[in-house]
Amino acid sequence: MILNWKNSGRISFSINYDFWLLSIILIAVISRLWQIGFQEPWLDELSTLQVSDPTLTFKETDTLIMTREGFPHLYFLSLKILSGIFGHSIVIARLFSFFFGILTIYYCYKLAKLLWSQQAGYIAAFLMTFNDFHLFYSQEGRCY
Repeated sequence: MILNWKNSGRISFSINYDFWLLSIILIAVISRLWQIGFQEPWLDELSTLQVSDPTLTFKETDTLIMTREGFPHLYFLSLKILSGIFGHSIVIARLFSFFFGILTIYYCYKLAKLLWSQQAGYIAAFLMTFNDFHLFYSQEGRCY
């Protein structure tokens, strides 16, 4: 956001945005939210739901993570807190992965722009948006 001071004594605001990046991210959001709750949860997602159950104590959650999962605690504890706030369902678990999938596309753009050019950033973000593996894992309630 840019603040402009004019001689008339009025302050005007103008918002600079990147049309192409916003378009790519909008397509990514739509494609990842499309039927996010359509499939039934599979075994690993059910394990995630069991470990991140908000009714469990943190000690019980820690015990489940240490005995069943080979992943770090941060994902499950964050999902446990979100499940306590928004409800404990497979859609919330998948939305958590969706959020980080969209962030990945944005930071892929930023990295390619930093290393090469803005056009390379657009191409990288576009390719990540339509990458089948990235799309699949952005709709899955697991930490990988």
